[in-house]
Amino acid sequence: MAKNIQIIIILLTLISCQSKQEKLIGHWHEFKTNNSEYLNCYKITDSTIGINSLSNGGYDDNRRGSDIEQSEILSLANDNYNWTSDYKISGNKLILNDSIFWIKQTDKKKSFLSDFSAGLLLEIKPFESDKSEFDFKPNDSTIGNYIFVGKLKNSILNKYKKYDKEKYYIQLNDKIGQTKDIIPFLLCNHCDMRKQLVFMHVDRDTPKELLSEMESEMEKINVRKRQIYFLTINTVELKSGYNHSY
Repeated sequence: MAKNIQIIIILLTLISCQSKQEKLIGHWHEFKTNNSEYLNCYKITDSTIGINSLSNGGYDDNRRGSDIEQSEILSLANDNYNWTSDYKISGNKLILNDSIFWIKQTDKKKSFLSDFSAGLLLEIKPFESDKSEFDFKPNDSTIGNYIFVGKLKNSILNKYKKYDKEKYYIQLNDKIGQTKDIIPFLLCNHCDMRKQLVFMHVDRDTPKELLSEMESEMEKINVRKRQIYFLTINTVELKSGYNHSY
């Protein structure tokens, strides 16, 4: 998150005229030179920044991926970071330095689907539905935990030979875990687990046996099925939300 904020600060602190700000507004994918897998997704309006909002969720208490007001980011910058104005925009490409660049996206099915894996170790294509309304209705007090399930990205497989490219893995925060790690990840000694929500970002081809095992683990600490929501998408209307079933 700190890295994401620092990159955004580079752009936002030096917006001095409306024309330059208008060039920044849009949907961007961040790449490293010589790497085809993009690192992060940014959605910039004239007042807010969304960072990996589809893959990291926007309802947890750390506000990962939620819309952050530019004034709030600048306040964090004054306390914690230094920045530079050394960047340029040419057409649909924004160049930060020799190793990092952004490409502006057209909002369509391909970019919509890819955003669900932004910032993750996994590739995730969520469950699909033809509905435009979803079971979960977020509010300002919603707090939940996010669990991700999918196949590992090629960059991770190339770096760590111990992993299997055909296997489905569980990601907890920024680490790969196992089913047995779910309870320590979720458990809160001072919380009523019957009131906690769990948001599952699951690849649609994940074996049902694995999902059943995960639900069984959660039941051991009184997390019931009614507390578990699965990320679901409508690829026609380009909408996403959470449903109880998959």
